[in-house]
Amino acid sequence: MGARLVNKFLYPAPNPPHYECDSFPNNIIWVPRSDKKAQYAIPTLMLRTPGAKNLIIYAHGNGCDIGDMKMELDYFAHTLRVHVCAFELRGYGFNHGISGESAICSDIRDVYDYFTKTNPEGKFPHQNIILWGRSIGSGPTTWLASKLAEEKEEVAGLILQSPFTSIKAAAQHIAGNTVGFFLSNRWNNQARIKNVTGPVLIIHGKMDTLIPHTHGEALYEACGSRNKRLVLSETADHNRFDFSKDIIQPVNKFMQELCANSFNWGDRVSGKCPSSVYKIPEFAKKMHMKARKEKKIREIENPGSELAQGMDQPRQNVPAHMGWRMESGWEEKMINQATIAAEIFKSLLETIPKKEWADHDLVQELRGNIVASQKELVRRLSMVEDITLVEKLLPCNELLLNVLDLYKNGEPKADTGAAASKKDDEKAS
Repeated sequence: MGARLVNKFLYPAPNPPHYECDSFPNNIIWVPRSDKKAQYAIPTLMLRTPGAKNLIIYAHGNGCDIGDMKMELDYFAHTLRVHVCAFELRGYGFNHGISGESAICSDIRDVYDYFTKTNPEGKFPHQNIILWGRSIGSGPTTWLASKLAEEKEEVAGLILQSPFTSIKAAAQHIAGNTVGFFLSNRWNNQARIKNVTGPVLIIHGKMDTLIPHTHGEALYEACGSRNKRLVLSETADHNRFDFSKDIIQPVNKFMQELCANSFNWGDRVSGKCPSSVYKIPEFAKKMHMKARKEKKIREIENPGSELAQGMDQPRQNVPAHMGWRMESGWEEKMINQATIAAEIFKSLLETIPKKEWADHDLVQELRGNIVASQKELVRRLSMVEDITLVEKLLPCNELLLNVLDLYKNGEPKADTGAAASKKDDEKAS
């Protein structure tokens, strides 16, 4: 099996990306690479939280990129009261190059070294770093945790969400033994986690059919740490979790009970970076212009984008490269994105006092996304003729309307069917 075909199977990067090189000018920094190709840099989403002491270095899963993950990571930063930085995997988004184990490992090490040894605005003690890897991201995070343990520089904790024992084992489950036969045992988490002796949290869904929860159990057994926890959700699958119950609560408990003994309780690090790393490199601008020329800039999928804000314009006024069309599978993507946004928004409203909603940046950003998403959903519903698809989309629309009513009135919209039934019962009595 050719290297290019193997890479396409292992690293299905979104094409086009879910963001542009200038999408988040206040949040994306370009971390210099340590290799010889100095003109390239690692696009890294940096989300700072005022007063936070600890930094989570996050490695995202497959089929997404840092643009796709921003909403979730904003939520994690807010609810866990931490700084979060998520580096782009090599070959994804605007991280120029070919995906591969050694390249991605090099990038996560460069990001770690930047924040602990290089950043002139303030360096994090290694005891205040938590590594968090999801799915394919469990590979580089486990590698780095193991490497740092060998160097006697262990971080405060390692979190693995939906991890695999090795790429070979995961590929054999997904595509059968024939495909697994052609793969070397890269990303061997089961072997590397034996070296990790610091706090470890493994989260896995029992409904995960892509990477079964037995992988998480095997890693828990192989882990060399005495301070380790395994959290198995009865209802979660590979991509869908209850954000509060399955992620925030166990992570928060893990940080307070197991990581706290490792934290350096000295001065807080602001997470501020020099203006030079916010400047978009020339290579990224060229990638951006090439994508625009080839009309590979993503169409309306991110409801918060400038394109989505202008979706009321007549079709003929929209530039060709921004054309709106419903490609295959759009409904699953829209339902998934809308459901995640609604769940996060609802969780925020339940934890933040109502009097603070109007001035809370994250609440207002999510509200804007949900309003635009609901508007876009209605537009698409008006163009769908398949009654089965309509029935599939209507509950999603109702979910979005409910959370918007929760914001407006402090409570979700009443179920009209239930209300009518209640009135009938009252009349009968």
